[in-house]
Formats: sequence, C-alpha cells, structure tokens
Amino acid sequence: MHFKLFSYLCLRKRNKLNPKTRKGREIMTKTSTNGMTAIGYMVENPNFIEKGDYKRTELDDYKDSVDFLITSCGKRYEIIFNHATALKTSRSIESISERAYLVTEKALDSLKAKYTWATDF
Repeated sequence: MHFKLFSYLCLRKRNKLNPKTRKGREIMTKTSTNGMTAIGYMVENPNFIEKGDYKRTELDDYKDSVDFLITSCGKRYEIIFNHATALKTSRSIESISERAYLVTEKALDSLKAKYTWATDF
C-alpha cells in the first residue's frame, strides 16, 4: 500500500477528534497554544512511484534527441555525443573515448553552430 503525507487542521478546543474525520493512519498530532490541533495522516496515493523505479520525462527525451551533451565545464568542456561521431583531434579538441571529447571554449562555440546540443548538469 502506498501513502502520501498531508496535513489536516481541526479547529477544536479539545484534543479529541470526531472519528468520522479520520481518513487514514494517524502519524502525528500537534496542538498550538490557541487550541488549534494539526494532525498528519498517511493516505493512499495511486501515482506513487516505487523506490528504485524511474519514470522518463520530457527532458530525458529531449536530451536523447540532441547531437551532444555538455557534461562538465572548466578549463576545457567535456562533451558526449549521443551517436558515434569522429571529430578531428587538435590542440582544441581532445578525444577521451569514442563519443566523449574535451574541447576549448572556441571549439565548443563552433560545434554548437554545427550540431544540436544541451547541458547535462
């Protein structure tokens, strides 16, 4: 059974609640100085995602559709292509693997004009 936490406020002078208002398992009760009582309940949530499960988003689809992702920046930018692309290595472009490269800012600007890109940080 999956649960979602929500707050329930009850404006009663006493700490006793009407049993008909309870809609789940009570997990917390807090009473303020003016007599207002706040009660937290756990209730079922049909949209709950299990721990360890991942639901793809529109952002994931967009990142898969671009030519390369900028994964880190510093002295040189690390870019990773989504498909195998052979770039000519030079002082400004250094190959790390088949799809990953370290590039300078000037080389990155020329690659941005040629390919579609997105950041991944």
